[in-house]
Amino acid sequence: MPDDPNEPSSRLIGPYNRGTTLYHRGTENRGTGTGVAGQARQARPPVGAKRKPAAPAAFFDREEIRHLGSWPHQSEVPAVYLIDKASYVAARQAARSRTQATSSDYAVAIRGRNETGVATGLLTQDFDATMVHDLVAASKRLSIQTEESQWKDINILFEKAQASARSHATKPQDAQEQVAYFVLDVIDASLKLVEARDAQTSNFHATYSLGEVRGDKRKKTLPADMGGDPARRVIGTIHTHYLLDPLINTSSTALGYSSKSRIRLLRAGVSDVDIGSAKMNSLVIYAIDSKYLHRAVPRMPDGVSTRNNLPRKGNVLRDALAYFSGERQ
Repeated sequence: MPDDPNEPSSRLIGPYNRGTTLYHRGTENRGTGTGVAGQARQARPPVGAKRKPAAPAAFFDREEIRHLGSWPHQSEVPAVYLIDKASYVAARQAARSRTQATSSDYAVAIRGRNETGVATGLLTQDFDATMVHDLVAASKRLSIQTEESQWKDINILFEKAQASARSHATKPQDAQEQVAYFVLDVIDASLKLVEARDAQTSNFHATYSLGEVRGDKRKKTLPADMGGDPARRVIGTIHTHYLLDPLINTSSTALGYSSKSRIRLLRAGVSDVDIGSAKMNSLVIYAIDSKYLHRAVPRMPDGVSTRNNLPRKGNVLRDALAYFSGERQ
């Protein structure tokens, strides 16, 4: 049963009720001393005390799935957190107020010993450490399917496409390409691959359905036959290019070119259909063939950038989140 929108949420502060399109703001921990506002009222650290350096962290707006910031900035592998935008703003303001107060007290305490005083402005490291601590407290860490598990699922998709092509070797247009959605659950804070149920093949290309959050067509969900839950957001897809693989002769299912095969005329990489899908649905689209991974990324206002012949490895889900959210350009 969906949560009662009139009751404080027991989950992360935010707009969603599971299984509905109702948006509301939760009230948990407001003013109790444990939420964002409460943290700002907690006792300050001792004069001159500094927090430990902030652990690498990246924060994303839970409603829009947009990158808000990462600290330390040079970190390559930060932990990922989902946070309500209002909580993000409040945590930054609270951290700034607390750090300013601590810096001021420290300056007063040592002024008698050092007539030149100290700079009362914020030290970046102190502010970052304080802010990240507060942001983590107001966020929920995103659980991302492991890279090993991702590639296990992706390879299964390719094996299914291969089996279908082999069973239709004399009539490849009837073979079935395979598709999986990249699903980010904004309530459970998870990101994983979900195999499509209704994928079809048309003109040697995979086709599939998408749902939408009511009132916002930009926000894609799983199709209705897979629940259509507005909290389970689709940020990208991956599909097989077995029939479009220039290294596979589908008439014999053997690797290699065939001078008589139409496959030789095809180019490896994302297709025009993939580029159109990325642009129309504002999703990061991946294609996988026997040797490479290919990617199409929508660009504002109406462009698409492509990268072909990428290695068949890596954390594809984290990669997709980075491009979808604007964390990476």
